[in-house]
Amino acid sequence: MENLINTVEEINIRNVYFSDLHHILRIHKDSHTGIDTNDIQNKMKLNGTFGLPMALAVCDKQIIGYASVSLNFEGSPEIHVSFKKGFEKDETKRWLTRYAQRVFNAMHESPEKDYSRLDAYIKRLVDWLD
Repeated sequence: MENLINTVEEINIRNVYFSDLHHILRIHKDSHTGIDTNDIQNKMKLNGTFGLPMALAVCDKQIIGYASVSLNFEGSPEIHVSFKKGFEKDETKRWLTRYAQRVFNAMHESPEKDYSRLDAYIKRLVDWLD
């Protein structure tokens, strides 16, 4: 199958909706295990590195990547980007990162560096999805 990114130039970056979570999980698991998630035996537990999804890349009505925020070992937020295999592009990664950073900044407007609420949101989401 020809890579869509070569045939369709328009990539839209948008917010994440509840209905997108199953697509995000598939991309996350595929990119972290290297195993096709269509394999029923593939059961990977999520953890805090999954993060809180902030932005999606959509190409030809297909979700091809997402950006999420998680806390690093020092307790600071970091944006991570994952793509469907074959759709990785530096430019799209930059767009997703910038968009996710804007969404995160809007959510966390406080000048304080207390990310305990973010940590709680991530833990709740991961527990619910697992």
